[in-house]
Amino acid sequence: LHYPLRRQRQMCIRDSEGSIDIQSIGRLMIAGLSISEAQRKFQAFVDDKLIGVEAYLSLKSYRAKQVYSLGNVKKPGLYYLNSTSTSLNGIVAAGGFGDNASLRTIEVLSSNNQRQVIDLYDFLIYGSVTSDIILKNGDRVLVGALENSVRIFGEVNRPALYEITSSDSFQDLLEFALGFSETANKKLISVKRKNGYGQYIVLNFKSDDNFDLQHGDIIEVTKSSGELTGFVSLNGAIRNPGNYQFTTNLNLADILDVSH
Repeated sequence: LHYPLRRQRQMCIRDSEGSIDIQSIGRLMIAGLSISEAQRKFQAFVDDKLIGVEAYLSLKSYRAKQVYSLGNVKKPGLYYLNSTSTSLNGIVAAGGFGDNASLRTIEVLSSNNQRQVIDLYDFLIYGSVTSDIILKNGDRVLVGALENSVRIFGEVNRPALYEITSSDSFQDLLEFALGFSETANKKLISVKRKNGYGQYIVLNFKSDDNFDLQHGDIIEVTKSSGELTGFVSLNGAIRNPGNYQFTTNLNLADILDVSH
């Protein structure tokens, strides 16, 4: 990283932890930032220390780091990634997830055996990238196998098979499925659950019940029949047959409009 301060020559003072050490000013951490983000942070940092100094950063080169992508990925092995790569970059480098891979218990093991767990649903469902981890040299990204899952279909906006954890409720599952459709019958939800004999039993619950999910559950959100109420129906040899709103003191003459 190069920067001019007043008329000083360009200098490159950096460390392996992703910070730059600016002589007579201090140290600034820029690991994980894009070059434009780092530039803005660097300029603000210099502005706070010096008056009338224009500063800029430029990326001259980067040092590759060795990262292992292991477990249920398509091409497990050792990969060389750039300094800002995250756990997701490590998985992509290994060809992506294998069949029945867990998206919710991705482990990152450091060289000193510290362990961090990533729940990718934070990104896939809620769009949050805060749980992703910037990898360090020697880190191991370990993708496990899918252990617990529930299928939901019918009147939800995104029917699919979803991975669940022990803390997930039906309301969490409903968020994964992007909520009920407008025709959902929230008072009749059916569950097919396998018993100890390999047979399926059927359970019913309402959307606001405290229903506990189990691995292998198949949940159907049924469609509301949309029964019509508060109307009268006229059919036969009349000018405008059809359904008419029922009101108090309604007369047949009001509907037929006998004045015409």
